[in-house]
Amino acid sequence: MSPETYKVYELKRQIEREFSELFPNEPPYVVAKIEDTEGFAFSNSSCLADVARTQDKLVVLPEEAVGPISPSSNAPMPNLHGG
Repeated sequence: MSPETYKVYELKRQIEREFSELFPNEPPYVVAKIEDTEGFAFSNSSCLADVARTQDKLVVLPEEAVGPISPSSNAPMPNLHGG
């Protein structure tokens, strides 16, 4: 894969793979989105070369993991609502 055609979703998967290699005993890190320092989120299908330069800093945001809650757990139930 050439750097000119490297997609945002490919960077997400690479970050997830490297995290799991570096921290094999930790829960998986799932990237929800990548954005610039101004808060502009990049589309998964965007080419990185089109949205960021080599020296640009990127912000990688994880998905918030909400696992199943057992009845014996004292954890509060999350507030779920449509919208």
